[in-house]
Amino acid sequence: MVRQRLQPVRVAVGVDRPIVYGAAVDPTDLNTAQHFLEQNRTSPIRLETMFNQADPGEGRNDLQAVRSKGIRFLINTQTSSHLVPTLDLYDDAQVLAINVSATSTKLSNRDDYLLRIIPDLAQEQRAIASRINQMEGSRLLVMRDTRNHHYTEPALEEFLKALQAQRSWQITVKAFRADRFDPREEQGVVNQLYDVLYILGGDFLPTMGNLAQQFHLANPSAPILLTPWAHSPAVLANAGEARRQILIASPYPDRRSNAAVDSFLNNHQQRFGYLPYAMGLGTRQAIELLDQAFRQGLRTPAAVKRHLLQNQPHQTSLGAIRFTASGDVEGTYHFHRP
Repeated sequence: MVRQRLQPVRVAVGVDRPIVYGAAVDPTDLNTAQHFLEQNRTSPIRLETMFNQADPGEGRNDLQAVRSKGIRFLINTQTSSHLVPTLDLYDDAQVLAINVSATSTKLSNRDDYLLRIIPDLAQEQRAIASRINQMEGSRLLVMRDTRNHHYTEPALEEFLKALQAQRSWQITVKAFRADRFDPREEQGVVNQLYDVLYILGGDFLPTMGNLAQQFHLANPSAPILLTPWAHSPAVLANAGEARRQILIASPYPDRRSNAAVDSFLNNHQQRFGYLPYAMGLGTRQAIELLDQAFRQGLRTPAAVKRHLLQNQPHQTSLGAIRFTASGDVEGTYHFHRP
């Protein structure tokens, strides 16, 4: 039994290819997993790399490449647009994945081998709508990024439904492409007067910061709400002075109020020289969950799934995780000032 527990288990961790031409590969999740193994030398996990292409149409090929190598466990960092078209690949018990980034409700309430460590977009958007309804004013601008449409289309629907159920707003909705942002194309809308801006976007695209800055020039006192998928140093750097007006939704508590989150971020920055993206928090929890299961001698997707869904809650260094019967989670949202 001891030999079985120490037998290496291959786990693929997602690495995101550049979304925008000239951008850098984001190593947050792979580095997070590497750091865990450096801190836990007896872990049976052996890391493999899964590269996520920028094109959502390549999402299926990226997953097939992992399966073809015989890798049976995956910490998946694919977005909703990448992941939704691949759902059938999680039905046959050949691969178990814990996803840390896709919030589409098309992934919810499914009895398959894809688990999620973050709440779905319905929970996320209800929380954002509730926070906006606490703000002053009546004129709301919603800028929706169309690139990750499997996320932003249903998210917008959930947001508007929750918002209007509580309060009446004068709402302007404008679509844009965050990976092809041109301020000249948006100025006709963004330069008007509003009380609140909500940028509904994903993928941590830095140009969301540029959009916030452009809006801020015309509306210097207006709050700017961002999704969890804008919580990155690059987005905030591009926001310039608009950063002072930004609130970012997050399923994780603020580092200023949570010692465990602060320690994770500090340790990562000291080890790798950069502040990790928010998804790294989920990746840290995911690799801890897999490590705990493997140390009990579990080696198949079915056995690990059964363990994760039955023996709850699971304790991690960043807090407890409790899955629903279908492998989803429910969470509380926090709103951070950067």
